[in-house]
Amino acid sequence: MSRLEYYQRPLVAFDVEDADHRAYFHEYLIRKTWGRCPVRFICPDEHGPEGLVGIVTRQLVDYYTRKEFGDTPKTEGLAVPIHKPRRPKSVEVDLKIIAKQALQTEKDTDEHYENQAA
Repeated sequence: MSRLEYYQRPLVAFDVEDADHRAYFHEYLIRKTWGRCPVRFICPDEHGPEGLVGIVTRQLVDYYTRKEFGDTPKTEGLAVPIHKPRRPKSVEVDLKIIAKQALQTEKDTDEHYENQAA
């Protein structure tokens, strides 16, 4: 066994139930580096291009959601929001600009005809 293999950090899969693993991820979020983490987390290929941070974040969201709300979704008594479809803000701004230009064009046309009549 080489020295590098002997001294390297052990490879482990992130376990959301393990408080130490959650603490290591919290430290990563604060320091923005895995340098002081005593283990290396394995990133399974089945999760695609999401990356380790994305996988761990999703697992933590699931874990804390289950911890707070339980496994079954509670839908009774929840109001279902009903929204009328809105136009995107850029469309509203464009319509205002077009309306303003149309009014300006109408004024200019009226002035042009008044100047010709005089």
